[in-house]
Amino acid sequence: MSPSSRSDLAGRPGVSRGAVYLPLWYTVANGLPFFDFMGAIRIGGQPAELPPAVVPAMAVVLVAAVFLVGAMRRLSRE
Repeated sequence: MSPSSRSDLAGRPGVSRGAVYLPLWYTVANGLPFFDFMGAIRIGGQPAELPPAVVPAMAVVLVAAVFLVGAMRRLSRE
């Protein structure tokens, strides 16, 4: 099967990014603060939902969890 005939989103990174970021942009542009991961929507000068620093902190925790799980899997195989 040639790469151009693949129908999954994983084979087309531009489409998969668009499938994620377009709905996020749309919700922020329409004032729905739940999906505002950048803190763009503000009420009285404060972010409407989570402060923007929470997102990178969660990313660091998730990356650390990935490395921890990988190390645990390698140790369990030995």
